[in-house]
Amino acid sequence: MEDEALVRMATATVLEHAGFRIMEASSGPDALDAFAREPEVDLVLTDYAMPGMTGLELVRELRARRPGLPVLMVTGYAEIQRASALDGLPILQKPYQADELVARIRAALPAAPPG
Repeated sequence: MEDEALVRMATATVLEHAGFRIMEASSGPDALDAFAREPEVDLVLTDYAMPGMTGLELVRELRARRPGLPVLMVTGYAEIQRASALDGLPILQKPYQADELVARIRAALPAAPPG
């Protein structure tokens, strides 16, 4: 979830090139709708500062529906980084490099079962 269209598009491109299948949302309600359509997502990547519903509010709502859902929160605000850490969320500070984003997502994903 990212409200800035250019940031969302650039992030989507990076993740698709890294082999991830993604769903985009520009707001909390859009993200909740996408999750309702496709509840088996592997990870939620969300910006903290969003109009109407913060990324942390979104995560709390999604985890009420699916406890333990992996999340990576991004933010450009240091004070939000400290507050979000109280919820035990991994935080990626903006600005970040594409390879750092991909590595953090891979680290946050549950290990694939052997097989």
